[in-house]
Amino acid sequence: MSFKVKALYEYSSPHEDDLNFDVGQIITITDEEDEDWYSGEYLDESGVKHEGLFPRNFVEKYEPVAP
Repeated sequence: MSFKVKALYEYSSPHEDDLNFDVGQIITITDEEDEDWYSGEYLDESGVKHEGLFPRNFVEKYEPVAP
């Protein structure tokens, strides 16, 4: 089960396990850790994969607009 979310806020954390992102970043959810945390990943502009944990309340479900 994977789906995408869109960042509502910037998330910056000093923890190595966490996923930092900017507002508007589209993130693919890889796991639901618990009711407060997601695990996810995304590729940056350079094609580098970033993955880690982040709080659910920083994102909303992303529904791509049908063409």
